[in-house]
Amino acid sequence: MFVMFNAHFYEGQLTRPAITVSSDGGRGAYGWCSIYEIWNNQSEAYREINICAE
Repeated sequence: MFVMFNAHFYEGQLTRPAITVSSDGGRGAYGWCSIYEIWNNQSEAYREINICAE
């Protein structure tokens, strides 16, 4: 879905994030996003968009 929305609304200009699903840890959140690249592998870094599982 991210790729489709990025292409349609932003002409593919947004960098691809790491999209995660996890518990909110009792914080009552629906999700969050990071402004810094917190997910790293050997050659790339990603910002995070999280959707809470609850």
